[in-house]
Amino acid sequence: MRAASPLHWTVTARLRARRAARNTLGIPRLARYSLGWDLLAGMFTGAYMGISFPFFVKIARSELHAPEIAIAVMSAAPFIGNLLSPVWARQMEGRAKM
Repeated sequence: MRAASPLHWTVTARLRARRAARNTLGIPRLARYSLGWDLLAGMFTGAYMGISFPFFVKIARSELHAPEIAIAVMSAAPFIGNLLSPVWARQMEGRAKM
C-alpha cells in the first residue's frame, strides 16, 4: 500500500505534523507571533510604497518642478530612516518617548 500524499492528509495528521515541526525547531510562541506581524507589516509596506511612490515622483516632477537630486533624496528617505533607526533607538534608550 502506498503512503498518502501530503495533499490527502487528514486534518489531525496535518496538525500533528505542524506541532512536531514547531517543537523540533524550538521557536518560541512569541517569536512566531511577532514573525506573523512582521510579515504582514512588510506586505503592507511593499504595497504602500509600490502604489504611492510613483505618484509622488510624478507630482514632484511635473507640478513642483523638482530637480533630480530632490527626487533621489525623496525616494531614498524611507530607506535611510530604516538604516538609522538602530542609532536613534540607542540614543532614545532610557528617555521618555513623548
